[in-house]
Amino acid sequence: HSNARAVCEHYRNVPDAILERVADNQGVVMATFVPAFVSNAYAEWEAAADTSIPAPEVSVAEVANHLDHIRALAGIAAVGLGGDFDGIPALPRDLSDVSTYPRLLEELHSRGWSHSDLDALCWRNTVRVLEAAEAVAASLSDEVPEAAL
Repeated sequence: HSNARAVCEHYRNVPDAILERVADNQGVVMATFVPAFVSNAYAEWEAAADTSIPAPEVSVAEVANHLDHIRALAGIAAVGLGGDFDGIPALPRDLSDVSTYPRLLEELHSRGWSHSDLDALCWRNTVRVLEAAEAVAASLSDEVPEAAL
């Protein structure tokens, strides 16, 4: 639940070396819309804590830059969406809730993402990872002693 550090240097974002390992581990990076994770300018504004200066706008294109980078390093199977709509004070312009996802998908499509790529981004990758986690949980539940349940 993070973005690409090569695009925005926030410490919570994922470095390229880790993005490459995500592909090897068949994981998924759930890109978030937290403005400080998306935009260096916003992160700097937030760190300055000077509310007399308006916050810089964060755009759909900036979110797409993260998704492009993650896809380039980890592959299409490693990208997902984790908008983070609960508990953040600001969101990128034109990405205020899930009803605005078409704006992001249009931006990605204009960059060459296919309908299959967008399906992978929006649901297929996350479902794959959740199903794999459920399979591991089921296999481990056979190993738990009855008394521990």
